[in-house]
Amino acid sequence: GSPYNIQNSVYIPDDSTLIIDPGVTVNFQTSFTPYIHVMGRLLAVGTVTDSIYFTATDTTHGSHGIRFYGIKYTNDSSKIEYCKIQYSKANGTNYYVQNGGALLFDNWSKAIVSNCYISNCQANASYSCGGGICCDSGSSPILTNNTIAKCLSSYFGGGIGILNGSNPTVAYNTILGNSTGYGGGIYILAVKNYAISHNAIVYNSSGDGGGIF
Repeated sequence: GSPYNIQNSVYIPDDSTLIIDPGVTVNFQTSFTPYIHVMGRLLAVGTVTDSIYFTATDTTHGSHGIRFYGIKYTNDSSKIEYCKIQYSKANGTNYYVQNGGALLFDNWSKAIVSNCYISNCQANASYSCGGGICCDSGSSPILTNNTIAKCLSSYFGGGIGILNGSNPTVAYNTILGNSTGYGGGIYILAVKNYAISHNAIVYNSSGDGGGIF
């Protein structure tokens, strides 16, 4: 049935799993910035030769991306692999749609994001964090082998924002050409332990900490 044209936000309930097959295009079509809210489990697993696309017809407004919050600890892991995510813009009126342009993890760690290309995404409300990805409130997903490029945050973390006790694994990524006020590539706040290794963090810009703040 691809492409799947999304007119309103999609909610994955606590007891449900949404599976998106390789080669599928998920196209957000309205200017009302719909999003995917994961409360259960999301398995969006493409392949090297058959990516999954998350995009928007209205590239000005985009979508609010994919939000992980309000999830029971007992739920199983989500996977986002070999996906291309573009034109996701977190610019809503509350926390959950203001941070993490493409992906927001709030108090949720059981997720793998790998071999994805995240580009032209924004978190552009006041004091927003994570133009590409935001990990907040003890979230520690695995982020590996991704490219996060040309993303923008209005305040913190043009590429990735890591906040408030979160401890993600950030390894073997290319974080390229992102911009914000603090931490053009990566912004880290109120975190004691984190694993950032083997990344290429290049051509990012900010007022403080072009690469990492």
